[in-house]
Amino acid sequence: MKTSAGTDATRVASYDPRVSLGWLVTGKTLGGTALYPHRNLLNRETALRMWTENTTWFSKEEGRKGRIAAAMLADLAVLDRDYFSVPGDEIRQITAVLTIADGKPVYSAEGFPCQRPAPAVPNPPGGSRAAPSG
Repeated sequence: MKTSAGTDATRVASYDPRVSLGWLVTGKTLGGTALYPHRNLLNRETALRMWTENTTWFSKEEGRKGRIAAAMLADLAVLDRDYFSVPGDEIRQITAVLTIADGKPVYSAEGFPCQRPAPAVPNPPGGSRAAPSG
């Protein structure tokens, strides 16, 4: 059985992966209310794989993307903090300082060689906007 994470419901939920990752590992709403017992939460690696590697089965792109490995599409983000060590409540505040898509830098924060700003993306109702995360 294949399971992944993501959203195709941007009218009712944020498309921001940080919101979903925070939810999957803490079980807390954006307002901070914990809704699920610890036994129902995912560990960070499982949650991240659900957003990256596991989604490739659904898009028929297994072996082409979803992991950082030789011969894979080079889409990745360099983050300002370590996803695996920040407190769970801070996952939503992690930002990309460099984003690479198809092997090319497409966004960088101040101080990185690629100085293109993130493209403007309209906010979904009740959601937040994030820089592209590849």
